[in-house]
Amino acid sequence: GGRLDKHSLVKSAIFSPRANIRYNPNGKVNFRLSYSEGFRAPQYFDEDLHVDIAGGEHIVRVLSKDLQEERSRSVSGSIDFYHTTDNLQLNALAEGFFTHLKNKITAIDDPEVEGQKLVVNAKGENAKVYGINLEGRMAYGRLLDLQLGVTFQKSLFDQAQEPIEGVGGYREFMRTPDTYGYFVTTWKPATRFSATLSGNYTGRMYVPHVKGEGDPAKDRFASENKIERVNSFFELHTKLSYDIPVLEYSTLQLNAGVQNIFNAYQKDFDTGAGRASDYIYGPSAPRSVFAGIKLTL
Repeated sequence: GGRLDKHSLVKSAIFSPRANIRYNPNGKVNFRLSYSEGFRAPQYFDEDLHVDIAGGEHIVRVLSKDLQEERSRSVSGSIDFYHTTDNLQLNALAEGFFTHLKNKITAIDDPEVEGQKLVVNAKGENAKVYGINLEGRMAYGRLLDLQLGVTFQKSLFDQAQEPIEGVGGYREFMRTPDTYGYFVTTWKPATRFSATLSGNYTGRMYVPHVKGEGDPAKDRFASENKIERVNSFFELHTKLSYDIPVLEYSTLQLNAGVQNIFNAYQKDFDTGAGRASDYIYGPSAPRSVFAGIKLTL
């Protein structure tokens, strides 16, 4: 198949083809092979706009005049295995993938212009992302359900980049881990009650740390521009829920739980008026307790 797009910032229409092949030698094994192309029109995202706001710095973002669409070509192959007995269901997936990015859109910090920091989204270098993905699921009747997965990948530019001014020699994508994974376990010993335990793993990654200003005696900040190799994080969450029938077709659910039980959270935020407000990574929130009510009609 294929898709034809016309964007107001791109002169010509863009055709993105795709193809999929599936082979089932028997009822338990599936083989898949896929190829697809895509594009990203000249643009910047909301994340690009809000990450520096906390610093109170006036930032102007513009699109480079010669900015072209970012193109991607991806190929992937996978094998799926299924096995079922009276009460037990098993599923395992192994997948390999490779994506080539042409004209990857990147942000470039220009020198200050009339007291304003100017950031230009310009055409960057070509890049590639490749790796393997492993997933599995086990279900034992209605009592227990376990799902888990892990991805090992590399995200590299073809040529070394300078992520921040004065610090170069990095082919790796910034803020992109090489390893990440998850698991979700649901235990349902009774029809109305269920308990869920889940977790997310985020591997080590490179994060730009821009030079800050302040009093070294009381403020935390970087004395010079640098790239940090930050630690990995593992978040563990739990949730308990109980369903109460209401009327004939409605259900009232009471639930409570804890997010990020071990408080896996960034410990080295910059502080002070001259801090680097965009030096942020890892889980979005520290440990938190919640309770809720859900009505299903």
